[in-house]
Amino acid sequence: MDPLHQIIAAVKSADAGAVRKLLRKDPKLAGARDETGDTVLLMALYSGAAEVRDAILACGPDVNFFEASALGRIDLVEKSLNEFPELTHAFSHDGFTGLHLAAFFGHVDVAAFLLDHGADIDAVSRNQTIARLATPLHSAIAGGRTAIAMLLLGRGADVNARQEGGYTPLHLAALLGDPSLVGELLGRGAEKDARSDSGETPIGLARKKQHPDIENLLS
Repeated sequence: MDPLHQIIAAVKSADAGAVRKLLRKDPKLAGARDETGDTVLLMALYSGAAEVRDAILACGPDVNFFEASALGRIDLVEKSLNEFPELTHAFSHDGFTGLHLAAFFGHVDVAAFLLDHGADIDAVSRNQTIARLATPLHSAIAGGRTAIAMLLLGRGADVNARQEGGYTPLHLAALLGDPSLVGELLGRGAEKDARSDSGETPIGLARKKQHPDIENLLS
C-alpha cells in the first residue's frame, strides 16, 4: 500500500501511532486527500480522533475555511472571509456551509461570527450521503450542541425545517432526549405532531428511546 492510502487507512482507523510514524517520514501527508476530496484532517475531525487530529495539525498543513470552521479556529475563519467574503455562502466539497460545520462541531463563537457576517441560517446541505437537506439547526442538534441550537433559535432559525426523511429539529431533539431544547423548540412554534415521511412523530421517537420527560413535554 502506498503512503497516501496508508495514512488514509490509519486516520480512518484512528491509529494515532501509525499516523505519527507516517508523518515523520513525510510531513506533506498531513495535507493528503482521498478520492472524494476529504482531507485527512477532516476525516480525523469527523471520526472524533483527537490524537490523530493533533498529529496532523502539528505538521502545519494548510487549513481551509471549512476545516477552520470545523476546528473552531475563528482567527482562520476571519482571515479567509477577509480575503474571500463569498465563502460565507459557499458549500464545501461534501455539501456543507461553514455554519453547518461550526454548528455540528460545537463552536459557538465561530457560528455567531458567521451569522454576524451574513451566513444563511437556514442553508440546506447538499451532501448526498448523510444529513441531506439539513439546516445548521439540524446539524447542531445532531451533534448534541444545545448551546449552538439555542443561538440559532435566538437568531430566527426555522424550527419546522425538514431534512431528508421529513425530520424536523423537534424530531431530532426528541430522539436525543434533550428536554431544554425540546421546550425551547415548542416555545418557538415547533409542530409537536409533525410526521416524518415514514409517519414518525417526535413523541413516538421519544417513546422509542425511552425519554419519559420528553414524552411529558410533547403530550
